[in-house]
Parts: sequence; C-alpha cells; structure tokens
Amino acid sequence: MMHTPQNPSARHPRESEFLIAMRCFVTNASGERVLAGLSPSETEEYFSYVDLLATGLDQSAEQRDRWLQLYRRHEPARLALIAAESTNRSRVQN
Repeated sequence: MMHTPQNPSARHPRESEFLIAMRCFVTNASGERVLAGLSPSETEEYFSYVDLLATGLDQSAEQRDRWLQLYRRHEPARLALIAAESTNRSRVQN
C-alpha cells in the first residue's frame, strides 16, 4: 500500500484512528499531514518500513538503522506534542 505524504493516515481505518488518537500526526506549514518530527518524504519512508515489517520479510541492517533513526526523531516530537496539549488543558482548567 502506498502512502502519499499528503494523506499518510489513509491506511486501514482502525490503524488510522489509532495513529490519530496517539497524536502521531501533525499538519506542517504546507498543510500536509505528517508524522510529528518528520518531513513528508520521511513520513513516507517511515511507513514503507512499517509496511515491510508487516510482511514478515527481513529488513537489511541499513533499513533497520534508518527506521530507528526516524523513530528516534518522531517519538520525542510526538511526546512533546502530548505534553504541550496537556499543559494547555491544565491552563484552561485553572
């Protein structure tokens, strides 16, 4: 399945719902939905690795290293987004 950078959430509906609920996506300055911390092309690349893993085929060491590099940029950005949302909610409630 190909994922366009303009709509990387156009995956299986349940997977898409999960990714949205987990605050994985942001909208960049160009209006594209991307994984937090990644560019559109990196988002596409990340999902291509995820899809490869789902096939059960082995990844090369270079592919695993690249996926890990992307993950290590995405995950802290996602967590920062969640923290910012939590801070904003706390300010509104107080």
